[in-house]
Amino acid sequence: MPGAATLAALLPPTGCGPPEIQRREDGGVLVVAYASSGPVADVAIAPSIEAELARRGADLDVAGLSPAICAIRDVAAPAAIERPAAGVSLAGEGNDSRVLLRDGDKLVIEVAPASEPRYVAVDYAVHTGEVWHLYPGPGEDGFLPAGQSLRLGDGADGPAWTVGAPFGEDLVLVTLSAEPFGMDQPAEEAAETFQTRLQRRLQATPVDGTLRLFERVVVTQAK
Repeated sequence: MPGAATLAALLPPTGCGPPEIQRREDGGVLVVAYASSGPVADVAIAPSIEAELARRGADLDVAGLSPAICAIRDVAAPAAIERPAAGVSLAGEGNDSRVLLRDGDKLVIEVAPASEPRYVAVDYAVHTGEVWHLYPGPGEDGFLPAGQSLRLGDGADGPAWTVGAPFGEDLVLVTLSAEPFGMDQPAEEAAETFQTRLQRRLQATPVDGTLRLFERVVVTQAK
């Protein structure tokens, strides 16, 4: 079976970040590519490429994202591959690249303990073009001491992040860093402004430095 890099190299750039390669329990492979939603997504990848993937034993799923989410993921997803945030997960996400949450569900993020202290920041990009800075709260720095875990969003020890309208395909970004990452930003801002700031921060930080990222597409739906 071809490797992930070989399969990903067959796909053209879509402006929504790199594809994701999933290994199925039955041994098959699913290539999830992201493109701008609407008619553009339907023609983002030529049928000949899909046929070539099938010849190599891989199925293709082209998922449409809003232009705002595409622009942020185009920056965040490569960085999350180069600087993975070990120990970060969405509760109940399993092996899927996209997490499905329905109206009334909670967005719960877990950060496993590590040997070094870190600062944690959580940003939620909405498909309508806004980015909500969920954590840390105003006047806080998100400091997580060495050896301690963190569970956010279920309301047990902190805020409850409950899913509601508008429903669609959004993006969660978790940042782990040696210095506070989320103190110089408003509670909400335009996706374009956030994307620019994130890109500048990444460019100013060495890849082998302490800045680590986790990103995941979240699909929200009414019940």
